[in-house]
Amino acid sequence: MPPRFRVTAGLLLRIAVSTGLLAAAFWLTSDKLDWSQLARLDLPTIAISAALSLAIVWLLAWRWLKVTRLVIPEATALPRFGTFVAQTWLGLAANQVLPSIVAGDALRIGLLARQNLPLGSATGSVLLDRVFGLVGLAVLTVASAFLLAPDFAIPSLAVAAIVLGGTTLLAVLWRLFGSRFRAILPLHHVTPATGAALVAMAMAAHLANIAVFLVVAHALGADLPLLPTIAVMCAVLLVGVLPISVAGWGVRELALVQALGHIGVAPDTIILASVTYGLVLFMMQAPGFLLLARRDRP
Repeated sequence: MPPRFRVTAGLLLRIAVSTGLLAAAFWLTSDKLDWSQLARLDLPTIAISAALSLAIVWLLAWRWLKVTRLVIPEATALPRFGTFVAQTWLGLAANQVLPSIVAGDALRIGLLARQNLPLGSATGSVLLDRVFGLVGLAVLTVASAFLLAPDFAIPSLAVAAIVLGGTTLLAVLWRLFGSRFRAILPLHHVTPATGAALVAMAMAAHLANIAVFLVVAHALGADLPLLPTIAVMCAVLLVGVLPISVAGWGVRELALVQALGHIGVAPDTIILASVTYGLVLFMMQAPGFLLLARRDRP
């Protein structure tokens, strides 16, 4: 059976953090939000968002499959690609209602281990996949940080530095104590070309995620500058993956208000676009829960 999640004090704390930050973001708006703007979400907008969401699932599943092949070189022992797609989609759905990353990754580990794979190998594949995802986002954040205001660029660069520094430390530890870590994280199979390709796939998935926000914001009439908004979203997504909130709610809204406010975007517009973006992501990823009823075999 898939792993079960319980309501814990940590989860309640993250719900409180999301609720508090979301309330603070709404407090910064000048008046009531014009929810009638949601009528602008026409069929083309929904279709483009759905296509981008499916592309994200495909990219994440393909990257996870490639990483798993590094952990378990025997390709015949791996599940089908469709299984990786289903489990990736389910993990994304879990992250929409439970603490960011942690819940979805734990679910992916449990489901992959059910495919007659060792638990250690399943854990290693998910951890290594997560490392490449975070590195790709950190690289995007660092590359676009010069477009951000200093009071937002500095903390986002600090988080990116922690991610990149942690990855470097992991590589150093492997070089020093490789024989002890290879069973879980077989980094000796990661060549520079392979690593660059996996990071590039991670960057493509993150940019597709940001594209969903841009499409939704444009449909709502928000006039957002392209490159600064991409830079802001890179930093927001990087902070949002920290397990301090539920699906990044609250963290995303308050950060977007603070960052985009520096370039003259009205808080009301930002909040409406961010909340709508979060709801669209939920609608696109929540169907992953339907895959719980599917019983895959390797």
